Amino acid sequence: MVDCQDDEINNQSQLVEKLREQVVELEELIVTHRKESESLQAEQQRVQAENDSAKDEVRPLPSLALPPYLLHHHHHHHHYYHQHVFIIDLSCAYYKLSVST
Repeated sequence: MVDCQDDEINNQSQLVEKLREQVVELEELIVTHRKESESLQAEQQRVQAENDSAKDEVRPLPSLALPPYLLHHHHHHHHYYHQHVFIIDLSCAYYKLSVST
């Protein structure tokens, strides 16, 4: 009976030692994770600061005042372009309909 108790005590002692080793490994993982997390947070703050600094350096361009004749020309060209695209779209749609029937 004493031998049985000794075996049980040895088994329990080995189990406790294995659990202690696992706890140490987990604590090491936690420390590593914290360091990585702190490093990533520092990097994120650095990048955010660079981003904010870059935003401060960018200045809006002053709006360009175009002469009326250029505005009219631009508007006319823009309108002509959209008419052309519309005609091409209609032609493609007509072609697809004629091919499918």
